[in-house]
Amino acid sequence: MDKRQQAQTNHYQNGKAGGQRANWLMPEHLPDSTCFAAQAPRLIGCTLAFQALALVILQQSSGSVSFVGIVNPETAHADAPPAWRGLIETHIVGAKQGPYFLGFVIRHVAQIHQMVGHEGSLSGIGQGNADILTPKTHIPNSLPEPFMTDHSLRLLLDFDACAQRDQGQAPAFLHRRDRKFALTCEQQGVTPGPDRWLAHINHLSGPGAGSSAAEQTLRFWRRINSGFMATGAAFGLLTMLGLLFYDGGQRINVTVILAFVAFQLLLALLTTMQSLAGWQPWRGLLRRFRNTPESTVSTRLQPVLMAQAAQLGGLFFATAGLATLLVMVVLQDLAFGWSTTLDTDANSYYRMTSVVAAPWAWLWPAAAPDFALVEATRFFRATTGEGSVNPARWGQWWPFIAMLWMTWALLPRLVLSVLAGVLIRRKARQLLASHPALRTLMYRMETPALDTGNEHNDASDLPDTETHVSLQPLPDARIVLCWAGAGDPELPDALSTGKSLVARAGGRMTLEEDRQTLEQVASQLARKPRLPVLLVTRSWEPPTGELDDFLASARELWPKGSQIVLVPLATHVEREPDVHQVQQWLRFAGRAGPEFIAVSLIPAYGIVPDIDGGVIE
Repeated sequence: MDKRQQAQTNHYQNGKAGGQRANWLMPEHLPDSTCFAAQAPRLIGCTLAFQALALVILQQSSGSVSFVGIVNPETAHADAPPAWRGLIETHIVGAKQGPYFLGFVIRHVAQIHQMVGHEGSLSGIGQGNADILTPKTHIPNSLPEPFMTDHSLRLLLDFDACAQRDQGQAPAFLHRRDRKFALTCEQQGVTPGPDRWLAHINHLSGPGAGSSAAEQTLRFWRRINSGFMATGAAFGLLTMLGLLFYDGGQRINVTVILAFVAFQLLLALLTTMQSLAGWQPWRGLLRRFRNTPESTVSTRLQPVLMAQAAQLGGLFFATAGLATLLVMVVLQDLAFGWSTTLDTDANSYYRMTSVVAAPWAWLWPAAAPDFALVEATRFFRATTGEGSVNPARWGQWWPFIAMLWMTWALLPRLVLSVLAGVLIRRKARQLLASHPALRTLMYRMETPALDTGNEHNDASDLPDTETHVSLQPLPDARIVLCWAGAGDPELPDALSTGKSLVARAGGRMTLEEDRQTLEQVASQLARKPRLPVLLVTRSWEPPTGELDDFLASARELWPKGSQIVLVPLATHVEREPDVHQVQQWLRFAGRAGPEFIAVSLIPAYGIVPDIDGGVIE
């Protein structure tokens, strides 16, 4: 860096340290564009086309020029990095006039658009709004500042939407992510609150990250509020025209206006009480207009949000009514009076109007009717004509009507509308504090994450059912043993025809009877040792320890080289058993020893050939 650049940098730093606006003088030569952002003060630019036009005009002047741009942080492009969004103070930038001035600034203003998301450099002329040239200084592994609005309602909706998205993530991943965020906050000395956590999540999600669900909810309620305000203004205009209807024959009854204002005040109070009680009379109607399913948070916010919409509608109703009243007072000659069927004298009516006018009587005495006006302006429908009353007296009620409407119809709606906003923020804070996902988030941030180093999660893996033992064809055998009632009440023909010995074992048979059966089989095998023995079982029943003991005894008593073949039967003996049922018998044979035990299935059709004359027990 040469001396001139060093002096410029020191001048800029001294200006910031003194709380003054920095003033940077550009050199005559074109500096490298890569160091422009690092050396320049924070330059705020407007639309590129507007800047180009302004700089062309500035170039025609002589000497040094200065220009300043103003940015709206909400107009940052969606593709801009989150760290470059936000409110950055403006600085006046001085530029020394020279032959390279216009080309230099245009080139770097075009670079602005590329830096903050408007790709295309000079082709971006006329696109976008104000953009930021110099980004914030990036600290490695630092947390982004929360750029989201701190409005409680928006924070709650964004947090709820993010929590719903996290339900599709693995718990171990969420734990590591949030624990790392908490440790980073601890290193920087900041509190890891929900707003900062949301900014961190959106920063990790990359450009364009946001909560579409929250935007849809807020947009829906903005439409509701706008609809209520427009409808309220229209009805306020029509209602006041109806109340002030005067055909010259009868007076405008002040009593009717008093009753209507009292009714409006009652409606305003009931609307606020409805929101506090959580009553949702509009829920069915709102569900018909919503295109997206309601979340639990939106449902619980509905009473206070609907109350705010109703209060805004009432506020615009009262405002339009007051404006209509004042216009009608100017344009027409209105004649007011009071009348009632009740036996009420002027003194009682005067006391009532004095109580109603008490809030503004000290400020505008003319708006508080005196006893003479009340006594003189009573009228009866049965009488015609004005009598001896001065016609100007009939119009002296309008200040009272205007203040009555503003004090007891407009101001309550205004106060309750503000209160509705306060209730929304309080309800949003309560729902956020009691949100189940917030408690889970705090737990993940406070507890260490255990990493086993194994990325494979075997929770959904099925056990290995493969075996090296395979089914064998059903051999020709003359000895059949039925284990634990298998084959009852009758064996299939393939297992009963042409057999020399059919015996039962296990189940209800005693150990002594089982041993006698084994000895009887051993005596026959002594004459033909290589002849296999069929052991019929139930395929749906797993092999038991009793069967394992029985086969161990058979291995000891029978001649060496003997083989037993397990034949699992299905519930319907004419069908083959299910594959998973056969697999358990194959695994059992593999454990017991495939040289002694094999597994076969009876054929669906076929007859075992007759070997010898048989003896059936």
